[in-house]
Amino acid sequence: MPGLGFVLAAGRDSGAFIMTLSVGLLAIGAYVGLTHRSSVLALAVDPSRLLIATGAVVLLGSCWICIVVSSHKLLRPVSLTATGRLAGSAFVGLLCFGIAVRPLSPRRP
Repeated sequence: MPGLGFVLAAGRDSGAFIMTLSVGLLAIGAYVGLTHRSSVLALAVDPSRLLIATGAVVLLGSCWICIVVSSHKLLRPVSLTATGRLAGSAFVGLLCFGIAVRPLSPRRP
């Protein structure tokens, strides 16, 4: 859950804000998807509106990557060996790669 790392690293205010924001965006998305189905379908076929939606998804993904990297920096133990730091950084890099690539992968029926 985005923001949980900040809560665990004693940044409770920023972590609570990020968690509330992500739950709120998820709730708004679910509400719009369930109640305004025709608007969502119109968004999917209108190229200009789809470009705006793509920009919003890229912006949210970039923010999520920043949160993952910041959480890793806050929670990384100082006493780790060089191998441990490398493994942690590689895992965070894989997570960020997964966030960046997932919205771009094609859906299969």
